[in-house]
Amino acid sequence: MKNSNPISLLVLFSGLFFVATLQARSQAGPPADFAAKQAAWQAQQSMLAASPFSGLQWRSVGPVVQGGRLVDMEVVPGQPYTFYAAYASGGLWKTTNNGHTLYPCLIISPA
Repeated sequence: MKNSNPISLLVLFSGLFFVATLQARSQAGPPADFAAKQAAWQAQQSMLAASPFSGLQWRSVGPVVQGGRLVDMEVVPGQPYTFYAAYASGGLWKTTNNGHTLYPCLIISPA
């Protein structure tokens, strides 16, 4: 593939995507009656219980309560993993590990 034409690669990947899309659409829809829905729910619960990740819990790792509208983002020159994120609702957050943990820069306590 060293001398492959980019157009032929694009056509190849487009074809693979098309075939995968057709296969995904050919699957049956959601169960219609209550017994089938209940069986599907029980199957999902048993898979969740058997999962090696079943002990993990979701947790908030960033500025989720800020409303989601990012106003500005600045990267510290020479430190690609350190950046600041400013939100429309007033939050300013800093990370030094590429966003894995975020720390508030402005903590305003109620008067």
